[in-house]
Amino acid sequence: MGICCATESAPEPPPVPKYLLCLRPNEAICYDIKTKKAHRAPHNLILASAGLCMYMETAYLIGGAATFDDCDTFIKILMRDGAIVDIQQLESIKPARSFPAAATIDGKRILSIGGYGKNTHSGASERLTLCNIYEDSKGWMKGGDLKYARSGATACVFQGTYVYCFGGVSHETDDPIEVINMKEDFPEWKSVVCFQRGWLAIESGYYNYRYASCAVSNSEIALVGVGGMYIYEPGTKRIQKKVAIENHTAATSHCLVEANGWLYYAYESMFAAYDWRAGKLTLELKPEDLF
Repeated sequence: MGICCATESAPEPPPVPKYLLCLRPNEAICYDIKTKKAHRAPHNLILASAGLCMYMETAYLIGGAATFDDCDTFIKILMRDGAIVDIQQLESIKPARSFPAAATIDGKRILSIGGYGKNTHSGASERLTLCNIYEDSKGWMKGGDLKYARSGATACVFQGTYVYCFGGVSHETDDPIEVINMKEDFPEWKSVVCFQRGWLAIESGYYNYRYASCAVSNSEIALVGVGGMYIYEPGTKRIQKKVAIENHTAATSHCLVEANGWLYYAYESMFAAYDWRAGKLTLELKPEDLF
């Protein structure tokens, strides 16, 4: 399947984010990429196994789990001038779910992709194919189902139009990648076969689990997680390992953004920066070391 083919005009480059959000139990850390300063804010959010996505100065947190029950929470986190200024509870997502992937297009449409929750027909808990889409004027709507049920996947927007979904825990053994074109009248997920099968399973030791992803150019997507940092090219369907690292990603939400040739990555117990073009890990800290 040909994705990111020639268009009448070149797509806009990904917007340059201002902040990186590190979510920890009882506190959120907002890291200002330009000033390299961090700000703490207390919270009582449910973070374990929630989906997280960001656009510019706003982050969205979807679902999660508390005391073994899946959650239907949908949270909006606003950041201004290097600080978290507001945390809002938005319309709950149904059914409740944990470990969804999340992505947002221009901050106007938010996608919850897959996850783990109850089958709406049988009531049994299982990995989900569900994709739900949120718009301020319409609330949560049903989107096209994934081809593969999965939880703990990662998703990102590419060229402002496509949403790619990678990995997660599923019944498949060939690293299923799926993509959806959100400009279509009735968007449907399509499968993409990566030429290097088993590319995450071999590295991670447990299948494709809890990576973060983001577009770094109009032709490349970065993934960071257990085992290393990778660059995937949708045009060629090839993936290359750029940095070997010993990350051990947690069940808490994690965040990956690209700014001016640098990848910034954070989760509960780690903050890192990568020169992704050179394939170098340049900084690795505990979040508390930012202060």
